[in-house]
Amino acid sequence: MSKEGIDYDSMDGKPAHIFFLIAVPNNANNEHLTILSMLSRKLMYEDVRNKLINSKCYEDVINAFKD
Repeated sequence: MSKEGIDYDSMDGKPAHIFFLIAVPNNANNEHLTILSMLSRKLMYEDVRNKLINSKCYEDVINAFKD
């Protein structure tokens, strides 16, 4: 998470604020693609993004994805 944002030459020209590291074992087959797909679907919603940006702890992050 970056409150200030980081320039990643995004298509909309805005800085990126939310980052994810997807780490799976070598034998996880396509599990990383399943996780990436879920993240992509959830992050389409502004309320989920706002909850993530305003999260203060691990539980807040988890709860952002549960709604």
